[in-house]
Amino acid sequence: MNVKGEYVVRILYLLFISAIITSCIAKRSLVPPVTKGNLENKSLSDLDPNDSINVEIDLEHEYEQDVEIRYKVQDNDGNYYSIENDKNSISRIEAFVDSQWIVIEDWDLIEKEKSNCTPHDYTLILDMSGSMKKNEELISNEAVSFIDYKNETDEIAIIKYATTPILVSGFSKDSKLLIDSLLHKNDTTIGGFTKTDLAYLLYNDDLKANSVNPNQSVILFSDLSGSWDEKFDSLALANKRQDIQTHKVVYFPDEQQNTFFFRFIYSKDNIKRVFEPKYGKVFRVEDYKNIGASLRRIIDQNCTFNKIIFHRPENATKYRIYSQINGREFIDEINSTIPISEESQALSDSSFTYGNDTVKVGQPILLNVYFDTGSDSLLAESNEEIERVFEILTEYPNMKIEIRGHTDNRGSLEYNTDLSERRATAVLNSLIEKGIDESRLSSKGYGYSQPIATNETPEGRAKNRRTEFVVIEK
Repeated sequence: MNVKGEYVVRILYLLFISAIITSCIAKRSLVPPVTKGNLENKSLSDLDPNDSINVEIDLEHEYEQDVEIRYKVQDNDGNYYSIENDKNSISRIEAFVDSQWIVIEDWDLIEKEKSNCTPHDYTLILDMSGSMKKNEELISNEAVSFIDYKNETDEIAIIKYATTPILVSGFSKDSKLLIDSLLHKNDTTIGGFTKTDLAYLLYNDDLKANSVNPNQSVILFSDLSGSWDEKFDSLALANKRQDIQTHKVVYFPDEQQNTFFFRFIYSKDNIKRVFEPKYGKVFRVEDYKNIGASLRRIIDQNCTFNKIIFHRPENATKYRIYSQINGREFIDEINSTIPISEESQALSDSSFTYGNDTVKVGQPILLNVYFDTGSDSLLAESNEEIERVFEILTEYPNMKIEIRGHTDNRGSLEYNTDLSERRATAVLNSLIEKGIDESRLSSKGYGYSQPIATNETPEGRAKNRRTEFVVIEK
């Protein structure tokens, strides 16, 4: 056997061994939990104590006088939970006004349903490449059920694609016209290799600007290879910044992921990118006959939610909702979209809330941290205050602070300066351990050079022995 032939044999042997190893791998799914299409609307009383749930809030509408916040409670399967009869699950609503959080005492809760949903524009992108072409009729019939299910005020546009995308229909409310176009418009470019990003570009270039309804969603139906497209992901993320959601319905049966080809081509990270995007929902279907249920579920998710309505405080810059559901506390925050006055903006830029106090940049803030006499080891009673500082630094990700240590005048200047420096550094290190970037923190020991009270009395010396922080930059 010549060298070339021996090389080919070795390659084939390695592939054979890889296939055996793959077949021996436990059939553990690499696909993270993902929403199925056949879901339900439930009440909080249906929750089991072990159920995992998520709370999502979005700003539905914001006016000079009123605020409408979309409030959703869903489990990991995507089931929606009404709180109409469980209003007490929302424990508090706050607005951030003039650098402090104020409680909204008077608010209303209503439940939105499909019958009174805000008009929506949907762009349906259907993959017809490769093996998908063989099932074009079945896929199209499932899409018909989505068209039939839409609200009368909704408009739908349709794109089919493979190597080259084609515009089947622009935005239209006319269900009959949409269905006729979907079932009868074909093109010789359908089939061949997948070019998902080109289909999305067709939406961006020819459809997005023609949308007439206030809300837009793009829905991609494809198999795993069509859903794994970095250019598509980039386009979808860019559109999310314009409040356009992009959802995926991915055809991916269980048996496919246990094949040699699947494990050879797709890593766990690649699979995660397909099924956990940062711009919308993903529905996994294992049978073509489940496509329609997933498509219809997207309409339900857009139209079925709780809505919180309250009077908007003047100069509010953000809102916060506290929920107590199934034994867990959820705190969700959303920014206002209405500009505030220049005077209030200046105040907001130069001040912030710490505990119950409004504090300005550059103003020293006393820290309730404790040390043994002559020691720089933080006592356990300090943990609560360290957590408060951590929370304010998390709330303001650009904030930079200086931690300052001070002593009374007993002992030498050198001793007290060193002790105050070590104590300030101990606070700094505890914040770094909690995850705050070191570049945002500095520390300095002032010894007894900056007293705030007399050193002639025990009470005055106690006040001078302190640790504080100052915001250098907000």
